[in-house]
Formats: sequence, C-alpha cells, structure tokens
Amino acid sequence: MQFKKIKLIFPLTAALFLFPSCMTLSASYGQNSACQKEAPSTTALNSVSRQLPPPAFQVIKSSTPRSPYTIVKVNLAGEGLHIISNFSKDTSKRVLNPRVFAKISGSQLVINTTPFKKDGSPVGLIIEEGHLISQVNKKYTALAIYKEESGYSARIFDSQEEIDINDASLYLAAGGFWTILRDGKINDFIDHKDYRTAVGIADDGKTLFLMSGKKLSYMDCAEILQKAGARTAMQFDGGRSAQLVINGKNTIAAPRRKVAAALGFK
Repeated sequence: MQFKKIKLIFPLTAALFLFPSCMTLSASYGQNSACQKEAPSTTALNSVSRQLPPPAFQVIKSSTPRSPYTIVKVNLAGEGLHIISNFSKDTSKRVLNPRVFAKISGSQLVINTTPFKKDGSPVGLIIEEGHLISQVNKKYTALAIYKEESGYSARIFDSQEEIDINDASLYLAAGGFWTILRDGKINDFIDHKDYRTAVGIADDGKTLFLMSGKKLSYMDCAEILQKAGARTAMQFDGGRSAQLVINGKNTIAAPRRKVAAALGFK
C-alpha cells in the first residue's frame, strides 16, 4: 500500500513543481499556450524564460541580484502584432506615466523612448504613423519601425539625420541616445552605472529586444543584448525615466517619472 501511495504522490508533486515555470503573458497571441523549449541564448544568460507561440513576446529575466534586468523578445513579423506610440490621436499626451499609457492603449508591453526637456518637450526624432511629431537631432540615434506586407521590421540609425522621413513605409520612429552595439561589436563608453532602457534588433530587423534594468552601464546593456541574440542595439532615455511595463506592471519597482514618449506593443 505504501508503494502505491508513493507512486501517486510523486506525479502530483512533480506537476505542482513544474506548473509555475510555464508562466506566460496573456494568451491572446496564439491558441497553444504550452511551454516551449528554452533557446540556447536564454540558458547562456543564466535566466528564467516565459514565452508564447509566435507572434509572441518572450520574457527573459536576469537572475543576477546586483544588476537585475528584464528583456522582452518581440517577433515583429508576427501576425496580429500592433505597435503604437503615445502620440497616436487616441492616446496623445504631452507627458505620461507608461503604466497609464499601457492601460488606455491596451498594450501588453510599454517602453519609454525619447529623452525630453524639463518642460516635457522631446529631444530628438519622433514619428507616429508617418507623421513627424518631433524634429531630428543629428547627435543622437533612433529606432525606426517600418510596415511590411506581413508585420513590421526595425532599423537602428546611428544618427537621426540618416533616416529618410519621407519613406512611405516608415511607420514609427523614436529617438534615443547612442548606438551601443553595431553588427555584433560593442561600442566603448564610460563605465557609469544607472537605470537603463535599451533596444536591440536581430534577424534583419524582424526581431526586436526591449530591455530595462538597474545598476547597468551602456556596455553592460550591449553585452546583455548581444548574448540574447541582438546584432545592433541603442540606448533610450535612462535614469528615473527608464521603464518597461509588462501586463500593467513596471519591471523597475523604484519611483519612476512621467515621460514624454513611449512605445506600446499589443
């Protein structure tokens, strides 16, 4: 009798142990919500992964306590994906809390983008649905998102003046600071650690990596994104502006300021 009880208890215990490891974002992207096998890059990052079938957001969390960070891997070519900025006519605000923007726009993911002045005006390029919202700043880099026949593609430009703002396929653009990773090579910067927000691309612009964390330098962010699979990466506004919101919750718990620009993914 004792042997039979042990046989019953073991599978139940195993099931209870394994179930929490299959946490995902909302299952609205795809019918099959079963856990998928972790990619080698996820293991190399010494992280915990949660993911959905394409078009999915794969969440990678660091297990390093001194410099915690979160990365979300986005399939830009995925069917049903929609990207929006806070300058959409339905959500336009001068400055906003990214968590509030996530709620009013219905976005599962929101990341802060372009730096701004004390009066809330953006410093650098912003384009929303092909419309120029804020002018080019040639000193700084930018993320450009293009509409394709299926989904989107993304490019990172070292200088905002390199972007053809008259390109009919240019859908959104968000300025940042500097390129930290180009074609797999990390650029050198002063090793100053702070709250950081960064973005990377891979697969000819079909894969986008959104990242936020604390106690990180620019080069730390570049190395982390490189290990995640990004080939090129740039910094968005950091410090107290750094925010990555997933399903309504900010991945950085410290008090955050309102920002002038953000991108939402849903």
